[in-house]
Amino acid sequence: MKKLILFMAFTGLILSVNAQDTLKWKTIKTYYGDIKEDSYVRIGELDGAVINTDTLSELIPELLISNVSHDTFPSGVGFEYIIDFYLYADTGLLLMDHNVSTTYFLPFNFYPNNTISLGSIGFMGFPLLTVINYIEGMGIDFKEISYWKIITGINYTSKDGYYSEKVFYEGADTCIFYIKKGNVGIQVAQDNSGFTVYPNPTNGELQIMNFTLRNECIEIFDMAGRTVKRVHSPINNTINVSELQNGIYFIAVYSNGERTIRKFVKQ
Repeated sequence: MKKLILFMAFTGLILSVNAQDTLKWKTIKTYYGDIKEDSYVRIGELDGAVINTDTLSELIPELLISNVSHDTFPSGVGFEYIIDFYLYADTGLLLMDHNVSTTYFLPFNFYPNNTISLGSIGFMGFPLLTVINYIEGMGIDFKEISYWKIITGINYTSKDGYYSEKVFYEGADTCIFYIKKGNVGIQVAQDNSGFTVYPNPTNGELQIMNFTLRNECIEIFDMAGRTVKRVHSPINNTINVSELQNGIYFIAVYSNGERTIRKFVKQ
């Protein structure tokens, strides 16, 4: 298994002496889109998306942000955000990359309980073929990549300073998605399988809905890609996750040579 790091400098998260310990901006969803006629156009939700490089040349994540504080952030406040990329094979993590945006500025007042889309204010694009060529130049076969994951969130505002690492991840959103290069790439089971997990969030048992499990292998892994639980053919499609620490996890079902992944929260 290869494990490569492109750029991992958590300067804003860890080294700042003025780190904030109170969550004020929370990323509640990540979309993705394209640029058409010099304007950003949303395509859909990034989590679970299957992206073909033949039809989308540049991946532009769009963050939907909520002001979960009691503070008003006036027009002109600067902010930065982070997009962390992770590439996974079935054997584990292949590569991780850390990306910090330039400073953007609010064009209007951002009031408590309001939401804003950063796709219309500032965005950071990733030319997919260039990224893939670079990855392959590092010795990673594109066909090795099972899925891509990004974590998106705000790490800084000029009004409050930098978020601490803990607060940043509390306010971040995690998406798993898939990329095909022409006809090359993974075949995603969720294209024809509508399984869901319930309840989500859960504090004990997790049930796999709309899917008949026979001899399938079930894996649960954490945000770092570590497998924390493995089950074969759970009784009544139910898995006990009460022993897991609170946080975000991913459940993978292997069936007929394909793998389907869903995200859930243990609380």
